[in-house]
Amino acid sequence: MEIKRDAYLEQLKIRKDNGMIKIITGIRRCGKSFLLFVLFKKYLLESGVDNDHIIEIALDGIENEELRDPKKCYQHIKDAMKDDQKYYLLLDEVQFIEMEIWARILLYNFCSIITDHVAVNRKGKKHMLQVNYSVAYDACHYLLRLHGGEESPKIESLIEKNFLPIRPNRKYARQHRFRVPVSFLYRYA
Repeated sequence: MEIKRDAYLEQLKIRKDNGMIKIITGIRRCGKSFLLFVLFKKYLLESGVDNDHIIEIALDGIENEELRDPKKCYQHIKDAMKDDQKYYLLLDEVQFIEMEIWARILLYNFCSIITDHVAVNRKGKKHMLQVNYSVAYDACHYLLRLHGGEESPKIESLIEKNFLPIRPNRKYARQHRFRVPVSFLYRYA
């Protein structure tokens, strides 16, 4: 049995091209995904939108598990857009991407705590040292992903090996390649 949901569909139709993100909320199992992926998509197709210009991603499905990573999701969306025409992005269970972002923030905080407790054993060095967060982040990430039986690396010694000297009067600044976080705006109609 199909419930029409005309009032909700009409709200989406009215606001379709206003340039704003549409967020559908409601209790569990009330038909939000059905409204988005069936009813609204059917309306888009009937109003002349090409099927190629509708990008559907259900992040709760195991087939889209890798798209929970914001960078991979962004690349997937970018690859699906073949021209400069308008595209409709239909995302379901977008909180899975948010969970990935929060997991990365927690990992960064964990990394900061560990690096604060690393003792520096470099005798005779006159320079102050700073942590190379790219290496520390990767080491902590690896440590947290270990599964039964694997020997954990010596995180502190790995981080200590990758301290960088700070030389305030240096003529040329040290060139680092830090991983820059990628962000993008989630838009779906």
